[in-house]
Amino acid sequence: FRYRFPDTNNPVRVVESESPGFALPLNAHGWLQPYHAAGPYTPAYEDFYFHVSPGDAPPNSRQEARGWAFPALFNVPDAASWVLLTESGTDESYCACHLAPDSANGLYHIAFPLADETTRGYTNQFGPEPRFTLPWTLPWRVLVLGKTAGDIATAALVTDLAPPSRVADTSWIKPGRASWAWWSYPDGPATTNLFNEFTDLAAKMGWEYTLFDAGWRKRSLALISSYARVKKILPLAWNFAGDFYDATSRSNKLDEMCAAKIAGVKVDFWCSDRQEAIAAQQALMRDAAARHLVVNLHGCTIPRGWQRTWPNFLTCEAVLGSESYMFDPHYTEKAAELDTVLPFTRNAVGPMDLTPVACSQKKFVRTTTAAHQLAAALIFTSGIVHYADQPEFFESLPPQALQIFRDAPARWDETRCLKGEPGQIAVFARRSGHSWFIAGINGANHSAAVTLDLSRYKKYRRRILIAEGADAQMQVATIPLENSTQWQHEIPPRGGFILRLGYAKK
Repeated sequence: FRYRFPDTNNPVRVVESESPGFALPLNAHGWLQPYHAAGPYTPAYEDFYFHVSPGDAPPNSRQEARGWAFPALFNVPDAASWVLLTESGTDESYCACHLAPDSANGLYHIAFPLADETTRGYTNQFGPEPRFTLPWTLPWRVLVLGKTAGDIATAALVTDLAPPSRVADTSWIKPGRASWAWWSYPDGPATTNLFNEFTDLAAKMGWEYTLFDAGWRKRSLALISSYARVKKILPLAWNFAGDFYDATSRSNKLDEMCAAKIAGVKVDFWCSDRQEAIAAQQALMRDAAARHLVVNLHGCTIPRGWQRTWPNFLTCEAVLGSESYMFDPHYTEKAAELDTVLPFTRNAVGPMDLTPVACSQKKFVRTTTAAHQLAAALIFTSGIVHYADQPEFFESLPPQALQIFRDAPARWDETRCLKGEPGQIAVFARRSGHSWFIAGINGANHSAAVTLDLSRYKKYRRRILIAEGADAQMQVATIPLENSTQWQHEIPPRGGFILRLGYAKK
């Protein structure tokens, strides 16, 4: 549902508050993320999802909690239903909203951004309440319903509600996979050779993109971009969000990217849900589309159906991702559980740039297996998949496991959720051409037995299992499988698997 003011007149109107609420039975089970107080890097939707009941207060987790973030997932046992609360179609005429912290009696109210939220370098011009002229159509308030958590994960309602594409010619927009040096070398010198090494990785793997992160400013962007173009790799470049509020500055930055033959921009550190930030992001997508540039937002709000309106908006962060192995000691304890919640919450509302794989050692020791990391990369979806690890790790994989990351696309032909228990287990089947990739991850600290009915895949008789190797944290093993209609597997604690099914002609 949404509100519309059809009158036509010029004075700017202000919505001071919204009174609607979402009432959940007190015996519902929720998976919610705290909405953070304003800070240098918040709000940015980067926290864990907590298993709570209606009426519970948001915990102070990675930052002071000032409410609950969208999306909010609930299981309602009395109705044998699942429900996801979020919003869609938010544009420059409104702010991005969240849920207020007080949910007494299971009633969650809409809340506006905080007054002190802002992008560094930008000074807010108004209060946090949205303002616009009439006519005025507000964003959709969305309830996605399903019988299973898998129904929530595969629903398209959030995208379907957003306005149709405003890009007439979309033939130049290409989803794809990307190499990315920063995760492997965040403190090292971002040399020309390093950027070129990761361009070479993308070329060897058959990936479409490579990303030049913040360190490119110390190098010749045109030089490293030219090297990528020669290798037939599309280069992407990091930028700072504060440069994209002012129309002149935004145009200059995008023109700079075009002059260096950059194919897309990663724009970071928005840290605001206020109307000014939403308007700047919408203008960025519009102006980037006019220059045939794709867009990746980081340090930002969740997507609200924007990938339909602006198809060049391929992904965004708004998730506690793999970089947290460098910054948060609690991430390694909770990462496996979080991975099995995200397909039914954050990733259910739009593309998610979690930067998967991330197997090499970082400051905080990973407790998921390497098979879990590889499988999660096929479960999470993103218009551009930025693989976090370095060339040496990919080269260490068995050939059949490495081939999966050459063949698995960013855009799938078909998706099914085979098992979904948020916080416990997630198993998805995705098809690309004549191959099915069935990936499963265990979010618990105990093993999980999985039985899959493969009768619908009986013509796919070439079968390879990727599972834990001798060193479960860093190695995977490849095991050929017989063709059968029932398949059983024991996923170890925090483990995972990939089952590749190939079509075999008679």
